[in-house]
Amino acid sequence: MDLQLARHCTLGEKSSGRVVLLLDQAAQQLYSENSERRVKAALQAYYHSDISLTIEMTQLKTETPDQRAQRKQAERESSAELTIVNDPFVLELQEKLGAKILPNSIKLL
Repeated sequence: MDLQLARHCTLGEKSSGRVVLLLDQAAQQLYSENSERRVKAALQAYYHSDISLTIEMTQLKTETPDQRAQRKQAERESSAELTIVNDPFVLELQEKLGAKILPNSIKLL
């Protein structure tokens, strides 16, 4: 849950001893005080110093790490689908045997 919380945030501010994360309002259900404490502990371990953490809920105008990962996954799947649709062997199967590619059936492993 803590990783999910962090993946739905962007960095609002980082200054000496202070970190502000911006949480997309659409993901506010991921927030809890307990999760915030664990994210803070992870950041303190990473920076090897005591920090104060503030998580602000807002309507983000930039991509969160989670949104970026979803977009990249969709791009990879679209590329894979195009590769298969244009594959000479697949085209031959379609032409000679009437084979069809089911929409949205191509998924990356």
